[in-house]
Amino acid sequence: MANEAPITDIIKDSTNKTMKKIDGQVPLYVKMNTDIYRANDRLAETFIDMCYSMEGLVPGAMMHKEMLRAAKVEIRLLSEMIIAEADVFEGFLKMYPQMYVYGVKYFEQAMRGWAQVIEAASRQEADGEEGEPEAADKK
Repeated sequence: MANEAPITDIIKDSTNKTMKKIDGQVPLYVKMNTDIYRANDRLAETFIDMCYSMEGLVPGAMMHKEMLRAAKVEIRLLSEMIIAEADVFEGFLKMYPQMYVYGVKYFEQAMRGWAQVIEAASRQEADGEEGEPEAADKK
């Protein structure tokens, strides 16, 4: 066991790897949210530009009433769908950090548990309780 790394070095190494992984995800998280915002912004711009073009081609009074009614229904449905998707995504964004923190807390509890086990084992070894007292008694 002399060649093995001390437990503190293992904990330190594992903690550093974990923190580097988390730190590395921050730019990705920001980029994902920026991409979502930009996609929605482009959609809105395209949609508004398209509407202005259509209004220029067909004056509002001349547009067929059924076609206008169908367009309004479709536009509202699409808008509601995008809003619903945004709500679902918002729920995920709220839940993700909570789950992550729960995982970190669980890991912390496990580390504390291991520390207690190691401490207890060290005390037993120091007190001479560990070893082969039963084997000595049999002689």
